[in-house]
Amino acid sequence: MNKHRVPVDLGQQRILALMFIATGSVFTGIASILGVLRLTEVSTGVPIVSLHIFSVHPYLQILGFLTMFIYGVAYSLIPSLKSRGLPSYAAAKISFALTAAANTGFILTIFTGSAYLIMAITAGSLILEASASLIFLIEISWVLSRGRKRAPDGDGYIFLSAVSLTLAILISLSATLEGRELF
Repeated sequence: MNKHRVPVDLGQQRILALMFIATGSVFTGIASILGVLRLTEVSTGVPIVSLHIFSVHPYLQILGFLTMFIYGVAYSLIPSLKSRGLPSYAAAKISFALTAAANTGFILTIFTGSAYLIMAITAGSLILEASASLIFLIEISWVLSRGRKRAPDGDGYIFLSAVSLTLAILISLSATLEGRELF
């Protein structure tokens, strides 16, 4: 028997999936409320939500919901499909904490009027997001490279997705540090 084999821990995978998906749902709830308010404002012409507050919407929808949902599903399904557990369920939970903190940071920008502070908090949040995506990339790459049931095409797309997420977040961070609005 391979002494380096990490068994799949279905209990840990369920916990991770629930943590990520439930928290991502909270962030998308907040973002969706902002989106509905903005749409109502645009369609009625009655000012409801400022553009400053609405600017949080895309961050929470993409990095708050979509990313957390993908992490939750991937941390649960990929190890099961590859018959290989994650190298560190604790690292996956750190990834969760970093992502949740980053999205909380995006929400905090609503409560400041200082352009410098908004940029600093957004950049800090993107650094947390990038750190979480690197953990995700390392964990998933490890499972893909050591798991059973090799499927080079499918595995390549999974790996490419994880790399693309990290690169997109780093590009977003660069734009933020240059003072460019992403959305």
